[in-house]
Amino acid sequence: ATGVAPGSALRLVGANPELGGWDPAHAIPLTRGPDGWTATLTMPAGAVLEGKLVVVEGDGLDGSGAVRWSPHPNRAFLVPAGGGRWEVPW
Repeated sequence: ATGVAPGSALRLVGANPELGGWDPAHAIPLTRGPDGWTATLTMPAGAVLEGKLVVVEGDGLDGSGAVRWSPHPNRAFLVPAGGGRWEVPW
């Protein structure tokens, strides 16, 4: 994701409890790597995930900073048997 300033965090938030139930304070933090941002989740095969990315600026989760939601529509992913990769654009 572009526009993630130092001191800010990129998170995956969504409808599933494992993705925070649409609450950025409980969303999955992503880690910046050489090939982009990643997170690893363990979900059962057949689970349907729905979510999007948010940028939490500074201390946004405590109300003193901003939370920017991705402008893209919600994304959905069906977890295949044996695992899979879900790419969510910013």
